Amino acid sequence: MFKTFNLPNQIEDLIKILISFKVVIFILVGAIESSLVIKESFLMDQCIETIKEKIKTENEALNSAKAVHFCGGGHVIDKKLID
Repeated sequence: MFKTFNLPNQIEDLIKILISFKVVIFILVGAIESSLVIKESFLMDQCIETIKEKIKTENEALNSAKAVHFCGGGHVIDKKLID
């Protein structure tokens, strides 16, 4: 691997181990980030479905109630719909 440099075998092995460790950590961080994005997507979908059901039961006009904005953290929807 490092034949262009004259390094002892122990140092070459240490470099290989460090690079392998870095790759494994990168893969783990990517997997954790992806799972959190998926979980956030499921929670957003669940929130939208909940608000949609409350809008249907309250017969709220669709132009005045925006579940997507509410579930994203905004305050576009009337607060009485979620009580």
